[in-house]
Amino acid sequence: MTTESTAPASTPEATAAAPSVSVESIQSQLNTSVPPPTVAAETPPPAPAESAPALKESEPAAPKPETEDAQPKKDKGKDRFAQLFAQAQQSKAEAIAAKADAERARAELAKLRSVDPATLTLDQQQALTLKDVLKTETLETATRTAQAKLTEAHQAQLAAFNAKVEAAKKEGRFQDFEKVFHPNLPIPDSVAELIAESDRGPEIAYHLGLNPEEARTIAALPPHKQGVEIAKLETKLSVQRRAVSTAPPPPPTLAGASSPSAKDPNNMSMSEFAAWLPGAMKAARR
Repeated sequence: MTTESTAPASTPEATAAAPSVSVESIQSQLNTSVPPPTVAAETPPPAPAESAPALKESEPAAPKPETEDAQPKKDKGKDRFAQLFAQAQQSKAEAIAAKADAERARAELAKLRSVDPATLTLDQQQALTLKDVLKTETLETATRTAQAKLTEAHQAQLAAFNAKVEAAKKEGRFQDFEKVFHPNLPIPDSVAELIAESDRGPEIAYHLGLNPEEARTIAALPPHKQGVEIAKLETKLSVQRRAVSTAPPPPPTLAGASSPSAKDPNNMSMSEFAAWLPGAMKAARR
């Protein structure tokens, strides 16, 4: 067994407090060292002339931080989604690597334990026992790491999904999302993961909440076919959103005339949507 030497760790409070104190002291000195008007009047003319150009040269640099800070704010939501998605993907990759390490350690441990100690010398038995302990520690560490990384990936996916839902609510959509997409829906973890990874995750979740039979049908499929159906649904909802947003307003109806019943595309079945889509696209191009 190896022993580890621990070096005294520096306290983060001390290192973090020093710069802030020095900055505050410098600022207080700058604020209190402004000369009174009488002293400024007695100073010879060259002194103000030298300080004036310094102020003019520093003026063009002031707007730069404002323009640099203003630009990222426009894509703050998208940057947050991308950050969370990248974090989830990295955690998944690390979980896969840790799981592979665990499988190798498990195989090597099984090989060690297949050896009959009675066929070994005392030294060989001691060496075998030491290897068994080390491989067991490796297996346990890799297993814990894989589980932790999977948890991190799940949390990052959930945070990205919730952020998308909140962004949609700010646009006036899915105000009753929690009531429609409730925990009692027949949606297994495999489908929930596909929904969380989709760019149209909130739309898909809301649609399946309104159509639980469709959700039940997808849940009964094998995992690879579940992915195909979620991809189809994502395409359908994307086309619906574009068609509804670009469709012209309906023509005015005459008094006493019977108006045809219009069904919300979000509530249409796949066959109804296929029959409705060509006319909607044609009307949108007019």
